[in-house]
Amino acid sequence: LLIMLWARFGAQPLALLGFNALVNYPSPYTDPIPPGKEGDAVSRQVVLVMVDALRADTARTLPTVKSLMDKGADCVAQVGQPSFSLPGWTVIGTGAWQEQSGVTLNFYKDAIKVDTIFQAAKRKNLTTALVAAGGSWKQLYPRGVDFNESFKGPDNPYVDLPGVRRVDDQVEQTVLKIIKDNKPKLVLYYL
Repeated sequence: LLIMLWARFGAQPLALLGFNALVNYPSPYTDPIPPGKEGDAVSRQVVLVMVDALRADTARTLPTVKSLMDKGADCVAQVGQPSFSLPGWTVIGTGAWQEQSGVTLNFYKDAIKVDTIFQAAKRKNLTTALVAAGGSWKQLYPRGVDFNESFKGPDNPYVDLPGVRRVDDQVEQTVLKIIKDNKPKLVLYYL
């Protein structure tokens, strides 16, 4: 009888408490720290092109992607576990793992609390842009971004590939216009 009562009234609140502790993890690393010594610039402009779900080995076989890699830097990012979108995007834009940034799952509803590449660029008075398919980028990176555009994707992107392509075309046209008209020094472009 006690086990049945526990299963009915105790297990669910305990599981919810554990889940909420993970989602709302208060990272001890979010207090501001002074930036370290900067090195010399190695480029006048940095454009990060991110393609969701594109494996590195597959990317290297695509002619257009390979030509971009040949003209610039190529990096495979490790984003830690668990592998969810918002924590991964945070690692890419901050260098901080989930336990450092506090962004642990896709349920995170705030701006990133640790320093970002956009904020570092703004400290140097550089113009920045972020153009993405999906609204969570704008939520994560509201600070330090001069041109912050996002486009809502289709409701079910796994079956609506023409819808995904339409959004990706909007993202591409927008990022190219921003680059041409405003010449930002740091651009993150997410498909």
